Formats: sequence, structure tokens, C-alpha cells
Amino acid sequence: MYHQRQARRKNLLEVAHDNENEEYYKKLPEPCEDELDMLDLAFGLSET
Repeated sequence: MYHQRQARRKNLLEVAHDNENEEYYKKLPEPCEDELDMLDLAFGLSET
């Protein structure tokens, strides 16, 4: 059971750190102020 939870947690973390395809990224709207505030709190950000 412990290993299943760790595996699920690892998968969630990998998804959270996924970089999107550049063409898809260009279609997204500009982030709102709340989103920018959350990004200010994130560790290890990189430009897309």
C-alpha cells in the first residue's frame, strides 16, 4: 500500500512539472494576476 501511494504521488508530481508543447502554449490566454502570484511562490520555474 505504501509503495502504491508513493508511485501515485510521484506520477502527480511528474504531471505537475510537465512542459507543454509550444504551439499549445501560444494558444493560452495571458495569466491573470492570481496565477502570476502563485507562480511567484513556485520553486524551479523555467521559461517555456
